[in-house]
Amino acid sequence: MRVEEIANFEYPSVYEDETVTKARAILRDFSLRMLPITNLEKRLLGVITRRDVMIISSSKSPIKVRGIMTYPRHVAQLGDDVYQTVRKMIKVDEWYVPLVNSFKEKVLLGVIGLENFIDQIIRHGPEKLALPVSRL
Repeated sequence: MRVEEIANFEYPSVYEDETVTKARAILRDFSLRMLPITNLEKRLLGVITRRDVMIISSSKSPIKVRGIMTYPRHVAQLGDDVYQTVRKMIKVDEWYVPLVNSFKEKVLLGVIGLENFIDQIIRHGPEKLALPVSRL
């Protein structure tokens, strides 16, 4: 199974010049844990998490997301093997990772979350949930 089969291609993102308060509102309104940050060409620059935006306590702030974003600990590509990707996500303790077209261009296509993987397994092979990820 490939990442492209289970990825969320409708996942929101924000541009690097958006304010942290806007990113915080998107994270809150959509109940997200992570939000990809891109430039105007949709190239992945970093991510911002709920933990990152908690440092901003005011309802208005001039701080831009590029000022507090970090580079993701793992990034997936369309053709990556899902099982290998999930192993890497677990190893680096990430629930969500950005999905790009290639590591060279880094155009953001979507996000893969652990729930995408679990949902796919439940629908097509629930017996696999009894196995450790290392055996998949």
